Amino acid sequence: MFTHKDEVSSDKEFKKSVAKEMPEKVNVLLASRKYISSISKAHGALRDLISNNVAISRNIVSERIEYFKEESNGNSIGLAALKVDQEKNDEIIERVNLLLDWDDVRLHLIKKNKTLYSLDQSYVSSSAYNTYEPSTSQ
Repeated sequence: MFTHKDEVSSDKEFKKSVAKEMPEKVNVLLASRKYISSISKAHGALRDLISNNVAISRNIVSERIEYFKEESNGNSIGLAALKVDQEKNDEIIERVNLLLDWDDVRLHLIKKNKTLYSLDQSYVSSSAYNTYEPSTSQ
């Protein structure tokens, strides 16, 4: 699937500076795959950059949940971090529930969405299927 420079140049919504830089004919599928690969690499780099802080944060929240459970007969419902105004008789300014559900989703998405390298050199199809069949004999 291709587009041509003259097609996009006549589109008022298309950036003129980009149209000037592009070749006469562009493989849209290949360009899209390179773009997605680049976004994926940037996302992977950001994950790597924050991974240590996120792990430490998860550990802190997990420890606080376990401590709260011990102190409340195994119940951690209602555990929250509070920002209070000490000058206004400890008036609650902000409340953030302490849960790990959000982080469980993050961990699941890390496993599910690996960084896509060289997607432009890959064949991508929605017709892929799993050929693995578990053994029925034991």
